[in-house]
Amino acid sequence: MSYPDVTVLELLPSPQSRQDPVETPSSFSDSRAGGQPGRKRVGGSWENVVSRLQRRKRIVEQKRRLSACSLLVSGLGISLMIVSMELSLECSRLFVITILSVAITASTVLLLALILFYHLTDIQLLMMDEGIREWRVVLTGERKLYLTLELLLCAIHPFPLILCMQPTDTWLRNVLIVLSLLMFLRAYLIQRVTFMYSNVLNPSYQTIGSLSKVNLKFHFVLKILMNQCPGKILLLFAVLIWVMGSWMLSLCERQINNSTSNILTSMWLIPITFLTIGYGDMVPVTICGKLICLITGVTGVSCTALVIAVIVKKLELSKDEKHVYNFMQDIQLVKEVQKVAADLIGVAWLLYKHRKIRDPQKIRRYHRDVLATVCRFRRAKLRQRKLREQVNSMMDISKMQLLLYDMNAKMTESYNELEKKLGALATKVDSLAGGFEEMRSLICETLKQQRRE
Repeated sequence: MSYPDVTVLELLPSPQSRQDPVETPSSFSDSRAGGQPGRKRVGGSWENVVSRLQRRKRIVEQKRRLSACSLLVSGLGISLMIVSMELSLECSRLFVITILSVAITASTVLLLALILFYHLTDIQLLMMDEGIREWRVVLTGERKLYLTLELLLCAIHPFPLILCMQPTDTWLRNVLIVLSLLMFLRAYLIQRVTFMYSNVLNPSYQTIGSLSKVNLKFHFVLKILMNQCPGKILLLFAVLIWVMGSWMLSLCERQINNSTSNILTSMWLIPITFLTIGYGDMVPVTICGKLICLITGVTGVSCTALVIAVIVKKLELSKDEKHVYNFMQDIQLVKEVQKVAADLIGVAWLLYKHRKIRDPQKIRRYHRDVLATVCRFRRAKLRQRKLREQVNSMMDISKMQLLLYDMNAKMTESYNELEKKLGALATKVDSLAGGFEEMRSLICETLKQQRRE
């Protein structure tokens, strides 16, 4: 009987089940009378392995749904914050601003609840995998610190506004701008959703990773995505940086009504900074804007290095393409060597001919031609030798594989021949043993006849 997504490690008994007392004959008789076969005793209750695996699968699905809902709620809160800040800076529609501010706070509370439920589900899953009954054992100090920091990070948002911000309320404006910008830190939930909806969470992957001592976390999933579709990942990342950075820069620069306070101007400045061009036609003035441009520039340098690496990998010839190219180059070099050799023979014949005629001018001319042709021949042979060395270095692995295959085939053949010889030898030994038995009986009969006579 086979179960989907079931590994050997999951079917092993948990530490608690190993500590359970051994079943007595009475309990065995009870299980035969009223219990169900194929179950084990865990914590005083009968639990089937299949139901345990199904419950684990349900918990994993619940974690996935909670992570996706957290990302959607955080995106909704950021969208409401952008609309609220745009209306607040224009000092219009106070009632709408108040409703939006309350909605942002409500989405933040909902996000905190979803994150808390996510961690509770994670603790429940860890308790099931490790066979732990007490949840306080799983809730370590590191996990408490991580949960507290995550809740504090997601709790940051502009608090509900009752009145419109006045131009003189610079401190309130700065506080709201900082709180609004810090809401973009909720984008870290993208990596959680990406990891939860990847195939790495499959129990078979986790088993292979644990046996190979490979930590299957988000960076492993990111490496897989960069290996499969690097262009799409880098393009998506650049677009997110462009959109988010443009709005944040325009929000920071609106304090002093700079030229970069316009969203379209910011959408020009961010990619110029991202690509490290820097025309200098416009610059940020506020500290917040300078910090955003600095982060954008550092991110752009990193992405440029990744793009160059991806382009180099895409432009590199594959193994088959290298073999085809080297084969074509070898054919061309062979033809060139043959042509130069034919030219050398012709020029040498002309030199020999004019030496017999004893024409000094023609002898010097064809002597120079012979030396030049010899130099051409040497260069062609040198290129041919370099190409063959390169091909030999590429073929070393394949040749080694073929040699190992031939050695394996020869050893198998020798082993089969040895088995045949041993079988023939065993047959001969059996025949000799039979002959010895017959000879013994014949000797006994001969002795009996001699005694009778």
